[in-house]
Amino acid sequence: MGCGNSKSNGKKDSSSFNRLPRDIMYEILTRVAAESLVRFKLVCKLWKTIISHPEFISSHLHIWQSKPSFIFTAADLQSDRLLLSDFEDQDSTDFPIRIPKGYLHIDDSTDGLLLLEGYISGQTKFCVHNPITGSQKLLPPTLNNREIRWGNFFIVHDASIQKYKVVLFIGNPCIIIHDNIHIITVDNDADRGSVEWRELISPSAFCPQGGFNPISVNGILHWLAYTYDNPLQVPFVQSMDIAREEFRPGISLPCQPKSDSYRQRVRLINCNLLEMKGSIYFSSPATDMELELWMLEDLANHIWVKKHTICLLSIVGKPRTMYSFLVEDSFYPIQMMGNHELMIIWHDKDINRWKFFEGKGWYLYNLRSQELKAIVGRTPEVKECYYRSSRKITHVNSLVGWN
Repeated sequence: MGCGNSKSNGKKDSSSFNRLPRDIMYEILTRVAAESLVRFKLVCKLWKTIISHPEFISSHLHIWQSKPSFIFTAADLQSDRLLLSDFEDQDSTDFPIRIPKGYLHIDDSTDGLLLLEGYISGQTKFCVHNPITGSQKLLPPTLNNREIRWGNFFIVHDASIQKYKVVLFIGNPCIIIHDNIHIITVDNDADRGSVEWRELISPSAFCPQGGFNPISVNGILHWLAYTYDNPLQVPFVQSMDIAREEFRPGISLPCQPKSDSYRQRVRLINCNLLEMKGSIYFSSPATDMELELWMLEDLANHIWVKKHTICLLSIVGKPRTMYSFLVEDSFYPIQMMGNHELMIIWHDKDINRWKFFEGKGWYLYNLRSQELKAIVGRTPEVKECYYRSSRKITHVNSLVGWN
């Protein structure tokens, strides 16, 4: 099948490619970067049909999401751009992407979709944006219709309806707890008023500061929590069915996390829930010299298995000022990369805290070789920057939308 509107050379090249069997052509295109596929859609009708098909978009995402290659660096205030760095190639230049004006805070990234937050006309507003296709969806005002002073915000996929949902964990800034959840489904009607936010009252309080990093595993959202009426405030895993928007019974943890008191509430130290290949992991310091990594082997019976023990003195490439796992953000695991690597953040007390938002303090730790290496080490060359503070930092380019 030819490409009637192409230039002579382009027509010849694409026509030769189109003579390949359809399944081979399909496989080749799924391995092409998303930013190139956007241009390829203009080559001919056949390529546009293939690349625009939902099944192709899903297959392409499945291949590329296993190897995210970008880390967010900063927002350029002067030109409404986000600057991304390729953490696999530290010599590469920043990759700029356009964003809707005013939405300069990145809350989350899922399947190539960004959840952006902005403070506009006295209200906290949200936008779902695909930086590769340029598609964006402005969400209606939240239920409280005002500035959200304290909260954590995420975008998750609901496989039952093949749509994405934005989940807001909204808290009380006076004592830093989260007590309710707002949810909205992202689709073509989300900005027309026909789709509204829904409020759920959580049966538990959400652990503040370190430890609050919900993960989505097999259609269930999990996060660290504790009950309101428990004087010891023993943390556990709270779960919510994304499709049903219903809470599930709590899951006990394999050990009692280290914590301290902050504004009348427990604050966990370097503890986190992680996900890898559909399994739930829990990281927690056992002592100041050892950090344990557990996997939930049996969900029904709450059986955890210890998979790794990281010894501080055995870390290759450890900075001299990294002396304890029990110092807040001294070795905070935030993501498992699927290749025996653990992405962590580390705040050097001798370095200005804002340097962390400039890309300082991000590391990869190899569980096999025990090697620790920095993954970002430069500051964007722009005059006015807004550095993101969300702890989910990787992103994969995709063609995903919400139609």
